[in-house]
Amino acid sequence: MKRACLLFALAACAAEPDIEYTGEARRFVVDSIAVPKNNTEARQFGADLNGDRTVDNQLGMVIATLSGFAGDITMHPNDMIRSGAIASSVELVANDFASDDTVALRYFGADGEHAELVGGALTDGRFTTETGGTAIVRLPVFVDSDPIVVRLNNLHATLLADGHGGFDANFAGLIEADEAHGAAFAGVQQMFASRPNDHLIFFHMLDTMPKDFTVTQQEFEKNSIIVSLLAPDVTHDGKQMLSIGFHVHLAPCAEGACSPGPVASCFDRVRNADETDIDCGGSCGACAAGALCADAADCQSASCNGTCAAPSCSDGVKDGLETDVDCGNQCGGCAVGLVCLASSDCASGQCGAPCTSTWCDLSFDRCR
Repeated sequence: MKRACLLFALAACAAEPDIEYTGEARRFVVDSIAVPKNNTEARQFGADLNGDRTVDNQLGMVIATLSGFAGDITMHPNDMIRSGAIASSVELVANDFASDDTVALRYFGADGEHAELVGGALTDGRFTTETGGTAIVRLPVFVDSDPIVVRLNNLHATLLADGHGGFDANFAGLIEADEAHGAAFAGVQQMFASRPNDHLIFFHMLDTMPKDFTVTQQEFEKNSIIVSLLAPDVTHDGKQMLSIGFHVHLAPCAEGACSPGPVASCFDRVRNADETDIDCGGSCGACAAGALCADAADCQSASCNGTCAAPSCSDGVKDGLETDVDCGNQCGGCAVGLVCLASSDCASGQCGAPCTSTWCDLSFDRCR
């Protein structure tokens, strides 16, 4: 193992002398990762990032809320680790990996990416942060979408030895508001493009001004629900930021991935097994327009000429943004008895019982 000696000036307290971190540098890989699936986990994974003695994890709460909403949050984060779509690691520098009052930590979202040192201490196998750093992280959030990539500021960590040479760990930090909005919008757009018919409710919520069957970044950022969900909750260095906390397991690994070999999955964000494109075709779900295909069965539009044809309102299948076969949304009104999401999806102008609530058009019904 290499030896290391790192110098780190406490930016928050210029009068303090530099802290010298010495000892052995050990590398650990992230071999499992979890974002919050409920509010309890959001509180467990978060941290007090502004010194007000309350746990901060605004984005964790948002992800937890969406997890129970309509299937828009991925349930397969570890598939992305096995495939290499997420290849994150942590480096610890310490003289004693059980107890040491000057320990340095760096979190790498991927090998070679920027990561600033986080200072802390190990006590009986438990690491706690004393100075925050920064890191670029890759987080599995949206289904049918690549991990989001964001820069965490004021990064804090809590590690607990697992008894097998590794650690169970929570990481928390702050994302600048504009960057959080941009990363979320990119993930949502990729999700919609991959499987539009699986995300009609979320799409319907966002396609509002005007309702033109596309979701622009302006629509996303001005949507009242998104504004509420992605409201900054912490001010740091004079900037409005959103907090996020997540959980990982760290396994000792001197180099490489040191994780189980890839297992083909329809949710791992790489093309493998009999897939014709990333996570679609073959024995996985049908592919969206423009994806590679071998035959019609590989495509949501049931039409393949090397790549999948775009959906149309006369292809005889339920694809694109249709609520039923060749009708709904941009394909015109559906007949009585067919599936609808809003009254505009019906030729009769009536989807389900008369709407008496703001939320009654956020569930599927039938035209009447």
